Amino acid sequence: MRDYILSGHAVHVSIVDRQLKSLGSNMVGKDNAAVISPSAGRLAGLSTMPTPVIRPLGTTVERAETRAYAAIIGGGLGGFAAAISLRRQGHRVTVYEKRDIAAEVGNSISCAKNGGQWLHEWGVDIDSGYPIDLQKLVMRDYKTGAVDMIYDMSAYEQKWGFPYYMFHRQDMLRMMITTATQTAGQGPPSTLKILHSARSIDFDRGEIEFENGLRVTADLIIGADGVVSKTRALMDLEPTIKLAASTCYRCNVRLDQLQEMGLERYADPAIQFWGGFETDDVNKYNKIVMAPCNGGKLISFYCFYPAKGFNVQDVSVEDLVSPFSQLDPDCLRMLNSSIDRKPWRLYEHTPLTGWTQGRTGLLGDACHAMFPHQSQGACQGIEDAAALGLIFSRRYNYTGNIEEGLKMYESIRKPRADRVALCSRLATEDIRERIGFSSLPGSVSRGAPKPIPGHKRLTIEEINGYDMVAHLDELVPSHRKH
Repeated sequence: MRDYILSGHAVHVSIVDRQLKSLGSNMVGKDNAAVISPSAGRLAGLSTMPTPVIRPLGTTVERAETRAYAAIIGGGLGGFAAAISLRRQGHRVTVYEKRDIAAEVGNSISCAKNGGQWLHEWGVDIDSGYPIDLQKLVMRDYKTGAVDMIYDMSAYEQKWGFPYYMFHRQDMLRMMITTATQTAGQGPPSTLKILHSARSIDFDRGEIEFENGLRVTADLIIGADGVVSKTRALMDLEPTIKLAASTCYRCNVRLDQLQEMGLERYADPAIQFWGGFETDDVNKYNKIVMAPCNGGKLISFYCFYPAKGFNVQDVSVEDLVSPFSQLDPDCLRMLNSSIDRKPWRLYEHTPLTGWTQGRTGLLGDACHAMFPHQSQGACQGIEDAAALGLIFSRRYNYTGNIEEGLKMYESIRKPRADRVALCSRLATEDIRERIGFSSLPGSVSRGAPKPIPGHKRLTIEEINGYDMVAHLDELVPSHRKH
Protein backbone atom coordinates (compact mmCIF):
# COMPACT_ATOMS: atom_id res chain seq x y z
CA MET A 1 0.00 0.00 0.00
CA ARG A 2 1.23 3.47 -0.80
CA ASP A 3 1.06 5.81 2.19
CA TYR A 4 1.48 9.51 2.82
CA ILE A 5 3.85 9.82 5.77
CA LEU A 6 4.01 13.02 7.79
CA SER A 7 6.44 12.42 10.61
CA GLY A 8 9.63 13.59 12.22
CA HIS A 9 11.68 12.12 9.37
CA ALA A 10 12.89 14.30 6.51
CA VAL A 11 10.40 13.56 3.76
CA HIS A 12 9.02 14.91 0.53
CA VAL A 13 5.46 15.80 1.51
CA SER A 14 2.43 17.36 -0.12
CA ILE A 15 0.36 19.88 1.83
CA VAL A 16 -2.52 18.37 3.78
CA ASP A 17 -5.64 20.47 4.11
CA ARG A 18 -7.67 20.99 7.24
CA GLN A 19 -9.95 18.02 6.56
CA LEU A 20 -7.20 15.74 7.89
CA LYS A 21 -8.18 16.69 11.42
CA SER A 22 -11.38 14.68 10.99
CA LEU A 23 -9.66 11.50 9.77
CA GLY A 24 -8.91 10.25 13.29
CA SER A 25 -7.37 6.79 13.51
CA ASN A 26 -6.58 6.71 9.78
CA MET A 27 -3.66 8.99 10.59
CA VAL A 28 -1.82 6.89 13.18
CA GLY A 29 1.07 4.79 11.97
CA LYS A 30 4.30 3.20 13.09
CA ASP A 31 6.43 5.23 15.50
CA ASN A 32 3.51 7.62 16.01
CA ALA A 33 3.99 8.96 12.49
CA ALA A 34 0.91 10.40 10.84
CA VAL A 35 0.03 8.02 8.03
CA ILE A 36 -2.64 8.84 5.49
CA SER A 37 -3.72 5.94 3.32
CA PRO A 38 -4.78 6.52 -0.29
CA SER A 39 -8.43 6.19 0.71
CA ALA A 40 -8.05 8.68 3.56
CA GLY A 41 -6.06 10.93 1.25
CA ARG A 42 -8.92 10.95 -1.23
CA LEU A 43 -11.32 11.90 1.57
CA ALA A 44 -9.06 14.86 2.31
CA GLY A 45 -8.90 15.90 -1.33
CA LEU A 46 -5.35 14.69 -1.92
CA SER A 47 -4.17 13.01 -5.09
CA THR A 48 -2.50 9.59 -4.90
CA MET A 49 1.29 9.76 -4.84
CA PRO A 50 4.13 7.32 -4.15
CA THR A 51 5.57 6.85 -0.70
CA PRO A 52 7.80 9.88 -0.08
CA VAL A 53 11.53 9.27 -0.07
CA ILE A 54 12.91 9.36 3.49
CA ARG A 55 16.30 11.02 3.75
CA PRO A 56 18.05 10.81 7.15
CA LEU A 57 19.46 14.20 8.05
CA GLY A 58 23.08 14.24 9.21
CA THR A 59 24.38 16.53 11.88
CA THR A 60 27.43 17.67 9.94
CA VAL A 61 27.60 19.14 6.48
CA GLU A 62 30.53 19.28 4.10
CA ARG A 63 31.09 22.85 2.97
CA ALA A 64 31.71 23.77 -0.63
CA GLU A 65 32.11 26.99 -2.59
CA THR A 66 29.21 26.36 -4.96
CA ARG A 67 26.88 24.09 -2.97
CA ALA A 68 25.63 24.65 0.56
CA TYR A 69 23.18 23.07 2.98
CA ALA A 70 20.42 25.44 4.13
CA ALA A 71 18.07 24.95 7.07
CA ILE A 72 14.92 27.05 6.87
CA ILE A 73 12.94 27.54 10.07
CA GLY A 74 9.30 28.10 9.10
CA GLY A 75 7.12 26.37 6.53
CA GLY A 76 5.02 29.26 5.26
CA LEU A 77 5.02 31.00 1.90
CA GLY A 78 8.30 32.82 2.54
CA GLY A 79 10.06 29.71 3.81
CA PHE A 80 9.12 27.68 0.76
CA ALA A 81 9.94 30.57 -1.59
CA ALA A 82 13.44 30.53 -0.08
CA ALA A 83 13.60 26.75 -0.43
CA ILE A 84 12.75 26.97 -4.14
CA SER A 85 15.13 29.86 -4.78
CA LEU A 86 18.07 28.12 -3.07
CA ARG A 87 17.22 24.77 -4.62
CA ARG A 88 17.38 26.30 -8.09
CA GLN A 89 20.98 27.30 -7.34
CA GLY A 90 21.92 23.70 -6.50
CA HIS A 91 21.79 23.98 -2.71
CA ARG A 92 20.31 21.31 -0.44
CA VAL A 93 17.46 22.58 1.71
CA THR A 94 15.40 21.31 4.63
CA VAL A 95 12.37 23.25 5.84
CA TYR A 96 11.47 22.84 9.54
CA GLU A 97 7.89 23.71 10.51
CA LYS A 98 6.76 23.69 14.14
CA ARG A 99 3.13 22.82 13.38
CA ASP A 100 1.16 20.47 11.20
CA ILE A 101 1.41 22.15 7.81
CA ALA A 102 -2.40 22.06 7.44
CA ALA A 103 -3.23 24.40 10.32
CA GLU A 104 -4.65 27.50 8.62
CA VAL A 105 -7.89 28.01 6.68
CA GLY A 106 -6.64 31.08 4.85
CA ASN A 107 -7.87 33.85 2.59
CA SER A 108 -6.71 35.63 -0.56
CA ILE A 109 -3.07 36.51 -1.17
CA SER A 110 -1.90 39.22 -3.58
CA CYS A 111 1.04 38.44 -5.82
CA ALA A 112 1.93 41.45 -7.96
CA LYS A 113 4.57 41.49 -10.69
CA ASN A 114 7.44 41.88 -8.25
CA GLY A 115 6.51 38.51 -6.71
CA GLY A 116 5.10 36.74 -9.75
CA GLN A 117 8.21 37.32 -11.86
CA TRP A 118 10.21 35.11 -9.48
CA LEU A 119 7.58 32.36 -9.51
CA HIS A 120 8.00 32.28 -13.29
CA GLU A 121 11.80 32.44 -13.00
CA TRP A 122 11.77 29.43 -10.68
CA GLY A 123 9.48 27.36 -12.90
CA VAL A 124 6.57 27.25 -10.45
CA ASP A 125 3.43 25.67 -11.96
CA ILE A 126 1.34 28.77 -11.35
CA ASP A 127 -1.83 27.30 -12.87
CA SER A 128 -1.82 24.65 -10.13
CA GLY A 129 -2.45 27.45 -7.61
CA TYR A 130 -5.74 28.44 -9.32
CA PRO A 131 -4.78 32.12 -9.71
CA ILE A 132 -7.01 35.01 -10.63
CA ASP A 133 -5.49 37.46 -13.14
CA LEU A 134 -6.38 40.78 -11.54
CA GLN A 135 -7.78 43.46 -13.88
CA LYS A 136 -8.56 46.47 -11.69
CA LEU A 137 -8.76 48.09 -8.27
CA VAL A 138 -12.16 49.53 -7.37
CA MET A 139 -12.95 51.95 -4.56
CA ARG A 140 -16.65 52.07 -3.61
CA ASP A 141 -18.60 54.46 -1.45
CA TYR A 142 -18.82 52.93 2.02
CA LYS A 143 -22.56 53.46 2.39
CA THR A 144 -23.93 53.07 -1.12
CA GLY A 145 -21.40 50.93 -2.98
CA ALA A 146 -21.21 53.49 -5.81
CA VAL A 147 -17.87 53.43 -7.63
CA ASP A 148 -15.57 56.23 -6.47
CA MET A 149 -12.16 55.32 -7.95
CA ILE A 150 -10.98 52.75 -10.50
CA TYR A 151 -7.37 51.88 -11.22
CA ASP A 152 -7.40 50.03 -14.55
CA MET A 153 -5.02 47.05 -14.77
CA SER A 154 -6.21 45.51 -18.03
CA ALA A 155 -2.82 46.27 -19.64
CA TYR A 156 -0.82 45.27 -16.53
CA GLU A 157 0.80 42.16 -18.02
CA GLN A 158 1.52 43.95 -21.29
CA LYS A 159 3.28 46.76 -19.44
CA TRP A 160 5.10 44.79 -16.75
CA GLY A 161 5.61 41.39 -18.37
CA PHE A 162 3.74 39.38 -15.74
CA PRO A 163 0.16 39.34 -14.42
CA TYR A 164 -1.01 40.47 -11.01
CA TYR A 165 -2.13 37.20 -9.41
CA MET A 166 -4.59 36.58 -6.63
CA PHE A 167 -4.23 33.20 -4.86
CA HIS A 168 -5.97 31.50 -1.98
CA ARG A 169 -3.36 30.98 0.71
CA GLN A 170 -3.82 27.19 0.82
CA ASP A 171 -3.61 26.93 -2.97
CA MET A 172 -0.46 29.04 -3.08
CA LEU A 173 1.23 27.16 -0.24
CA ARG A 174 0.40 23.80 -1.82
CA MET A 175 1.84 25.06 -5.11
CA MET A 176 5.05 26.25 -3.42
CA ILE A 177 5.55 23.06 -1.42
CA THR A 178 5.11 20.95 -4.54
CA THR A 179 7.68 23.00 -6.46
CA ALA A 180 10.17 22.86 -3.60
CA THR A 181 9.91 19.12 -2.91
CA GLN A 182 9.07 17.42 -6.20
CA THR A 183 11.75 15.46 -8.03
CA ALA A 184 11.21 17.37 -11.27
CA GLY A 185 13.00 20.67 -11.65
CA GLN A 186 16.47 22.12 -11.32
CA GLY A 187 18.38 21.39 -8.13
CA PRO A 188 18.03 18.74 -5.42
CA PRO A 189 14.48 18.44 -4.04
CA SER A 190 13.94 20.16 -0.71
CA THR A 191 12.69 18.22 2.29
CA LEU A 192 10.13 19.12 4.92
CA LYS A 193 10.08 18.24 8.62
CA ILE A 194 6.92 19.10 10.53
CA LEU A 195 6.50 19.38 14.32
CA HIS A 196 10.03 20.79 14.71
CA SER A 197 10.27 23.90 16.87
CA ALA A 198 13.67 25.55 17.31
CA ARG A 199 14.94 25.83 20.88
CA SER A 200 18.38 27.37 20.37
CA ILE A 201 20.76 28.44 17.60
CA ASP A 202 24.53 28.76 17.58
CA PHE A 203 24.80 31.52 14.98
CA ASP A 204 28.53 31.22 14.36
CA ARG A 205 28.62 27.41 14.06
CA GLY A 206 25.30 27.16 12.24
CA GLU A 207 23.82 24.70 14.77
CA ILE A 208 20.12 24.40 15.59
CA GLU A 209 18.70 22.47 18.52
CA PHE A 210 15.00 21.66 18.33
CA GLU A 211 12.55 21.10 21.17
CA ASN A 212 12.39 17.39 20.29
CA GLY A 213 16.15 17.05 20.90
CA LEU A 214 17.30 16.96 17.26
CA ARG A 215 20.50 18.88 16.53
CA VAL A 216 21.34 20.03 13.02
CA THR A 217 24.34 21.82 11.53
CA ALA A 218 23.87 23.90 8.39
CA ASP A 219 25.93 26.27 6.29
CA LEU A 220 23.03 28.72 6.12
CA ILE A 221 20.06 29.18 8.48
CA ILE A 222 17.04 31.23 7.45
CA GLY A 223 14.45 32.25 10.04
CA ALA A 224 11.18 32.44 8.10
CA ASP A 225 9.06 31.78 11.16
CA GLY A 226 6.62 34.64 10.93
CA VAL A 227 5.54 37.62 13.00
CA VAL A 228 6.18 35.84 16.31
CA SER A 229 9.63 34.64 15.25
CA LYS A 230 11.61 32.43 17.62
CA THR A 231 14.68 32.90 15.42
CA ARG A 232 14.43 36.67 15.77
CA ALA A 233 14.01 36.37 19.54
CA LEU A 234 17.12 34.18 19.77
CA MET A 235 19.00 36.83 17.78
CA ASP A 236 17.89 39.45 20.34
CA LEU A 237 16.44 41.59 17.56
CA GLU A 238 12.92 42.01 18.90
CA PRO A 239 11.10 45.12 17.65
CA THR A 240 8.91 47.40 19.69
CA ILE A 241 5.40 46.06 19.14
CA LYS A 242 2.11 47.78 19.92
CA LEU A 243 -1.52 47.10 19.09
CA ALA A 244 -2.60 48.67 15.81
CA ALA A 245 -5.37 51.24 15.70
CA SER A 246 -7.47 48.83 13.63
CA THR A 247 -8.11 45.13 13.74
CA CYS A 248 -9.69 42.69 11.29
CA TYR A 249 -12.08 39.83 10.70
CA ARG A 250 -11.38 37.58 7.72
CA CYS A 251 -13.94 35.46 5.92
CA ASN A 252 -14.86 33.91 2.57
CA VAL A 253 -18.04 33.74 0.51
CA ARG A 254 -18.61 31.03 -2.10
CA LEU A 255 -19.30 32.11 -5.67
CA ASP A 256 -22.47 30.03 -5.83
CA GLN A 257 -23.81 31.98 -2.84
CA LEU A 258 -23.23 35.27 -4.65
CA GLN A 259 -25.03 33.88 -7.67
CA GLU A 260 -28.01 32.82 -5.57
CA MET A 261 -28.22 36.39 -4.22
CA GLY A 262 -27.87 37.94 -7.68
CA LEU A 263 -24.56 39.57 -6.65
CA GLU A 264 -22.18 37.75 -8.99
CA ARG A 265 -21.11 41.11 -10.45
CA TYR A 266 -18.94 41.49 -7.35
CA ALA A 267 -16.92 38.42 -8.40
CA ASP A 268 -15.07 40.43 -11.07
CA PRO A 269 -11.26 39.89 -11.20
CA ALA A 270 -10.69 42.95 -9.03
CA ILE A 271 -9.73 44.00 -5.53
CA GLN A 272 -12.66 46.07 -4.29
CA PHE A 273 -12.68 48.44 -1.33
CA TRP A 274 -15.39 50.03 0.79
CA GLY A 275 -14.13 52.86 3.02
CA GLY A 276 -10.56 53.43 4.14
CA PHE A 277 -10.41 57.18 4.64
CA GLU A 278 -12.02 59.58 7.07
CA THR A 279 -15.42 61.10 6.28
CA ASP A 280 -17.80 63.18 8.37
CA ASP A 281 -19.58 60.12 9.75
CA VAL A 282 -17.46 57.05 8.87
CA ASN A 283 -14.26 56.18 10.73
CA LYS A 284 -11.19 55.80 8.49
CA TYR A 285 -10.47 52.40 10.05
CA ASN A 286 -13.79 50.98 8.83
CA LYS A 287 -12.82 49.29 5.59
CA ILE A 288 -13.80 46.21 3.61
CA VAL A 289 -11.35 44.66 1.13
CA MET A 290 -12.72 41.97 -1.18
CA ALA A 291 -11.06 39.85 -3.90
CA PRO A 292 -11.73 36.56 -5.72
CA CYS A 293 -9.38 33.59 -5.35
CA ASN A 294 -9.34 29.79 -5.73
CA GLY A 295 -9.99 30.10 -9.46
CA GLY A 296 -12.95 32.37 -8.75
CA LYS A 297 -14.80 29.86 -6.57
CA LEU A 298 -14.21 31.87 -3.40
CA ILE A 299 -14.54 35.58 -2.70
CA SER A 300 -12.28 36.61 0.16
CA PHE A 301 -13.06 39.46 2.58
CA TYR A 302 -10.87 41.42 4.98
CA CYS A 303 -13.08 43.46 7.30
CA PHE A 304 -11.16 46.17 9.19
CA TYR A 305 -12.58 48.23 12.04
CA PRO A 306 -11.29 50.32 14.98
CA ALA A 307 -9.48 48.11 17.48
CA LYS A 308 -11.45 47.31 20.63
CA GLY A 309 -12.54 44.05 22.25
CA PHE A 310 -11.15 41.07 20.39
CA ASN A 311 -12.59 37.58 19.95
CA VAL A 312 -9.88 34.94 19.51
CA GLN A 313 -12.37 32.21 18.64
CA ASP A 314 -14.32 31.60 15.46
CA VAL A 315 -16.44 34.63 14.69
CA SER A 316 -20.24 34.57 14.45
CA VAL A 317 -22.03 36.37 11.63
CA GLU A 318 -23.44 38.78 14.23
CA ASP A 319 -19.94 39.64 15.50
CA LEU A 320 -18.65 40.00 11.94
CA VAL A 321 -21.20 42.56 10.79
CA SER A 322 -21.65 44.46 14.09
CA PRO A 323 -18.94 47.11 13.37
CA PHE A 324 -20.41 47.87 9.95
CA SER A 325 -23.98 49.10 10.52
CA GLN A 326 -23.60 51.89 7.91
CA LEU A 327 -22.09 49.63 5.24
CA ASP A 328 -23.46 49.26 1.70
CA PRO A 329 -26.39 46.79 1.91
CA ASP A 330 -25.00 44.61 -0.90
CA CYS A 331 -21.73 44.18 0.97
CA LEU A 332 -23.59 43.38 4.19
CA ARG A 333 -25.62 40.71 2.37
CA MET A 334 -22.40 39.07 1.24
CA LEU A 335 -20.91 39.16 4.74
CA ASN A 336 -24.07 37.60 6.15
CA SER A 337 -23.47 34.60 3.86
CA SER A 338 -19.80 34.22 4.82
CA ILE A 339 -17.89 31.11 5.89
CA ASP A 340 -14.45 30.57 7.45
CA ARG A 341 -14.83 33.61 9.71
CA LYS A 342 -11.66 34.22 11.72
CA PRO A 343 -10.25 37.11 13.76
CA TRP A 344 -6.94 38.73 12.82
CA ARG A 345 -5.35 40.99 15.40
CA LEU A 346 -2.95 43.55 13.90
CA TYR A 347 0.21 44.94 15.49
CA GLU A 348 2.59 47.72 14.57
CA HIS A 349 6.28 46.71 14.52
CA THR A 350 9.20 49.12 14.55
CA PRO A 351 11.94 48.36 11.97
CA LEU A 352 14.61 45.95 13.19
CA THR A 353 18.15 47.16 13.74
CA GLY A 354 19.44 44.24 11.66
CA TRP A 355 18.42 41.01 9.94
CA THR A 356 21.46 38.76 10.25
CA GLN A 357 23.84 37.24 12.76
CA GLY A 358 26.65 34.87 11.82
CA ARG A 359 25.28 32.26 9.42
CA THR A 360 21.66 33.15 10.20
CA GLY A 361 19.34 35.57 8.45
CA LEU A 362 15.68 36.48 8.78
CA LEU A 363 13.08 36.53 6.00
CA GLY A 364 9.53 37.78 5.46
CA ASP A 365 7.35 38.68 8.44
CA ALA A 366 10.14 37.67 10.81
CA CYS A 367 12.11 40.78 9.76
CA HIS A 368 9.63 43.17 8.11
CA ALA A 369 6.13 42.45 9.40
CA MET A 370 3.85 44.97 7.74
CA PHE A 371 0.22 45.98 7.63
CA PRO A 372 -1.74 44.46 4.73
CA HIS A 373 -2.83 47.75 3.19
CA GLN A 374 -0.32 47.72 0.30
CA SER A 375 -0.95 44.00 -0.42
CA GLN A 376 2.82 43.50 -0.48
CA GLY A 377 3.52 41.14 2.43
CA ALA A 378 3.85 37.96 0.36
CA CYS A 379 5.70 39.73 -2.45
CA GLN A 380 8.30 41.19 -0.11
CA GLY A 381 8.94 37.71 1.31
CA ILE A 382 9.34 36.38 -2.24
CA GLU A 383 11.79 39.20 -2.99
CA ASP A 384 13.77 38.18 0.12
CA ALA A 385 13.90 34.62 -1.20
CA ALA A 386 14.95 35.77 -4.66
CA ALA A 387 17.79 37.83 -3.19
CA LEU A 388 19.09 34.83 -1.25
CA GLY A 389 19.07 32.67 -4.37
CA LEU A 390 20.92 35.29 -6.40
CA ILE A 391 23.50 36.09 -3.72
CA PHE A 392 24.29 32.41 -3.16
CA SER A 393 24.42 31.63 -6.88
CA ARG A 394 27.40 31.06 -9.14
CA ARG A 395 26.93 34.60 -10.44
CA TYR A 396 28.30 35.93 -7.14
CA ASN A 397 30.95 34.12 -5.14
CA TYR A 398 29.31 34.24 -1.69
CA THR A 399 28.60 30.57 -0.98
CA GLY A 400 32.08 30.15 0.47
CA ASN A 401 31.48 33.04 2.86
CA ILE A 402 27.93 32.80 4.17
CA GLU A 403 28.32 35.62 6.68
CA GLU A 404 29.42 38.11 4.05
CA GLY A 405 26.63 36.97 1.73
CA LEU A 406 24.02 37.54 4.44
CA LYS A 407 25.34 41.05 5.02
CA MET A 408 24.85 41.73 1.31
CA TYR A 409 21.34 40.27 1.58
CA GLU A 410 20.48 42.66 4.40
CA SER A 411 21.98 45.66 2.61
CA ILE A 412 19.97 45.06 -0.56
CA ARG A 413 16.66 44.04 0.99
CA LYS A 414 16.22 45.93 4.25
CA PRO A 415 15.84 49.49 2.92
CA ARG A 416 13.24 48.49 0.31
CA ALA A 417 11.24 46.25 2.65
CA ASP A 418 11.28 48.86 5.43
CA ARG A 419 9.98 51.48 3.00
CA VAL A 420 7.13 49.22 1.88
CA ALA A 421 6.28 48.54 5.54
CA LEU A 422 6.18 52.29 6.27
CA CYS A 423 3.94 52.94 3.26
CA SER A 424 1.67 50.08 4.35
CA ARG A 425 1.21 51.82 7.69
CA LEU A 426 0.39 55.10 5.94
CA ALA A 427 -2.19 53.34 3.75
CA THR A 428 -3.85 52.22 6.99
CA GLU A 429 -4.63 55.87 7.63
CA ASP A 430 -5.73 56.64 4.06
CA ILE A 431 -6.37 54.02 1.37
CA ARG A 432 -5.50 56.59 -1.31
CA GLU A 433 -1.87 55.87 -0.35
CA ARG A 434 -2.23 52.32 -1.70
CA ILE A 435 -0.22 51.29 -4.77
CA GLY A 436 -2.44 51.93 -7.78
CA PHE A 437 -4.69 54.49 -6.12
CA SER A 438 -1.53 56.47 -5.32
CA SER A 439 -1.09 57.07 -9.08
CA LEU A 440 -4.57 58.60 -9.43
CA PRO A 441 -5.39 62.28 -8.82
CA GLY A 442 -7.74 61.27 -6.00
CA SER A 443 -11.23 60.01 -5.35
CA VAL A 444 -14.42 61.51 -6.77
CA SER A 445 -15.85 62.17 -3.31
CA ARG A 446 -12.76 63.15 -1.32
CA GLY A 447 -10.18 64.37 -3.83
CA ALA A 448 -6.46 63.82 -3.22
CA PRO A 449 -4.91 62.99 0.17
CA LYS A 450 -2.99 65.70 1.97
CA PRO A 451 0.77 65.57 1.25
CA ILE A 452 2.91 64.22 4.09
CA PRO A 453 6.06 66.34 4.58
CA GLY A 454 9.16 64.42 3.49
CA HIS A 455 7.14 61.45 2.22
CA LYS A 456 7.11 60.20 -1.38
CA ARG A 457 4.06 58.07 -2.15
CA LEU A 458 4.72 54.46 -3.07
CA THR A 459 3.76 53.82 -6.71
CA ILE A 460 3.35 50.82 -8.96
CA GLU A 461 6.30 52.09 -10.99
CA GLU A 462 8.61 51.96 -7.97
CA ILE A 463 7.47 48.48 -6.98
CA ASN A 464 7.35 46.87 -10.43
CA GLY A 465 10.20 48.77 -12.06
CA TYR A 466 12.78 47.51 -9.55
CA ASP A 467 15.61 45.40 -11.03
CA MET A 468 17.18 43.29 -8.29
CA VAL A 469 19.91 41.83 -10.49
CA ALA A 470 21.03 45.29 -11.61
CA HIS A 471 20.96 46.44 -7.98
CA LEU A 472 23.17 43.52 -6.94
CA ASP A 473 25.55 44.09 -9.84
CA GLU A 474 25.89 47.66 -8.62
CA LEU A 475 26.60 46.69 -4.99
CA VAL A 476 28.58 43.45 -5.25
CA PRO A 477 32.37 44.01 -5.43
CA SER A 478 33.98 43.06 -8.75
CA HIS A 479 36.03 40.22 -7.21
CA ARG A 480 32.76 38.51 -6.21
CA LYS A 481 31.33 38.42 -9.73
CA HIS A 482 31.71 35.53 -12.14
